[in-house]
Amino acid sequence: MLRAVGLARRQMAAALALEQFFLILVGLAAGTGIAVLASYLFIPHLPVAMGTHPGTPPYVVQIAWMDITRVYIIFGAMLLVGIALMLISLARMKIFQAVKLGEVI
Repeated sequence: MLRAVGLARRQMAAALALEQFFLILVGLAAGTGIAVLASYLFIPHLPVAMGTHPGTPPYVVQIAWMDITRVYIIFGAMLLVGIALMLISLARMKIFQAVKLGEVI
C-alpha cells in the first residue's frame, strides 16, 4: 500500500525496517522488564515448607543476564535475517503486486 501511494522503494524499505526494529526492541524491553519485576515481586514470597530444611529463608532472586543476552543476540540475528528477506521481496515486487497484496479473493 505504501508503494501504491507513491513512496519510493528505499523509503518503503526504511519505513518497514524501522517498524520491525522498534517492534522487536519494545517487545524485548517490555518482556525483560516485566519478567525481572515479577521475579523480584513473587519469587521471594514462595513458601519453603517442604524438604530436608523446611525453615530456610526465602529464595534469593538471581537474574541470568548472560542467558538474556544470548536471547537478545538470537533475536537480533533473526531481525537482520527478516529485514534482509523483506528487502529482497520488496526489490522483486512490482507496483501492481503490492496493490493486489491487500485484496481478498
